[in-house]
Amino acid sequence: MDKKEWKSYKDLSFFRWFPGIPFILMGLFAICSPIICPIPMAGSGEPTPPLVIVTFGLLSTIVGALIFGWRQETGINLIQGTVSKWWGIFRPWRTSVYYIKDFDKITIRREVSGDSEGKTRVFPVALEGNEQVVLELSGDTLSARKLAKDIALLLRLDIYDHCSRDVVIREYATLGKQFIQRLDITDRTTELKPPPARSNCTVHRKGNTVHINIPSIGISWQMMIPVGALVFILIIAWMIFRPEPPAPDDPPGWQEIMVWGSRGILVLAAVFGFRFLIAPALQDGFRCEHLAISPEGILFTRRFIFRSCKEIDINDVDELIVEHQAVKRLHQLSMDVYRLSIRSDADEMIVAAGHPKEELHWLETMLKTLMSQ
Repeated sequence: MDKKEWKSYKDLSFFRWFPGIPFILMGLFAICSPIICPIPMAGSGEPTPPLVIVTFGLLSTIVGALIFGWRQETGINLIQGTVSKWWGIFRPWRTSVYYIKDFDKITIRREVSGDSEGKTRVFPVALEGNEQVVLELSGDTLSARKLAKDIALLLRLDIYDHCSRDVVIREYATLGKQFIQRLDITDRTTELKPPPARSNCTVHRKGNTVHINIPSIGISWQMMIPVGALVFILIIAWMIFRPEPPAPDDPPGWQEIMVWGSRGILVLAAVFGFRFLIAPALQDGFRCEHLAISPEGILFTRRFIFRSCKEIDINDVDELIVEHQAVKRLHQLSMDVYRLSIRSDADEMIVAAGHPKEELHWLETMLKTLMSQ
């Protein structure tokens, strides 16, 4: 990143400009068709008047060029002390200028973008103070936090992370330091505290590596909610799509088509219901996790049907925090769900989601203790 200026061209992504290409190609084909390949009119077979075809082609080409050429840029200039945003077609048409002194923090939020048919979760990174300017809409928390950190180091501002229910504040003075350097003196101890009384976690040391086994939380009554929801969906689907008794004037084979169609719909409802309602509850109830902490890094393993692993170098750990889980699943709506997040600039580990809060704080303290040794 240039120390004097930062710019974002986020709206130049593939899905922003690509839809304009079909319009341009269709328009160019229509403009050239009176000469190359005249298009006949429906019914008469006579060639379509060139004026109509060329007019349609010009309109299509213009619409495609507008979509293809849309640009939006945000720039921070430390020499001038300004934040500028402009939008236009290939070049600036309208520009808004703000002063850096009017901002006192950088925020990251979680928002839902789109209509009811296609909602997507976005994470806007913004400068806030007397004014509010959204710098970029990120598609995931990792890229949003990395961008916020870069801008915070550039402008010497604190970061307010609103992605979870609890606001996490990252002070500018700590951003350039490794997590190990930011640990309090009280955290620097070689004593390994035993797990809480109600915890089933186990700890053992093998060589210079400490292994922490985090068992599953088991089945709770809340996990029956998705089962009831799936049964309700199947009953409604059967009432709506069940085949009617055959009528005398029905064509041959129509009743068999209706029966197999209704069965197919019920199977699809069952499959999707199991995938998005039952499977998440089973995963939360029977998921087992394992942490291996060594001087080289943290290895996190999760087992549920399949086995997945993530590894973060000790020196790359940027944040270690117990936080609320912002997005709850159906069986978690009546619960306060906490999780332990281990973050670096390139990856994030979500550990022991849904476990008791005191157990998560014990894991946090244990990791700090091992990292400080």
